[in-house]
Amino acid sequence: MDAVAIKALFEQVLDEVSVRMAEAYRQAGVLDADHPLSQAGLSNGESVVLDYLDHNEAGIALEHLLYMVKEPPLELSPATEARLLELCEVHGILR
Repeated sequence: MDAVAIKALFEQVLDEVSVRMAEAYRQAGVLDADHPLSQAGLSNGESVVLDYLDHNEAGIALEHLLYMVKEPPLELSPATEARLLELCEVHGILR
């Protein structure tokens, strides 16, 4: 899979993850320090992932994306789960 296709997969997954993350923050309201959404890199996770991709660090971008999905946790559609799994396979990461 070439770099353009990989970036497209990331963007497709990020589209849904960003929406789900925003919903999680809206539902959570005011967060205390030990809330899962209070962790670093979640509220700005999309920009973190895209920054890693812009610096040719797709593996680290994927690890951050997986962190974004796991920590709240977020429930993704089957189509997005399949895309995320494809990214994991391409990068040799077990999910």
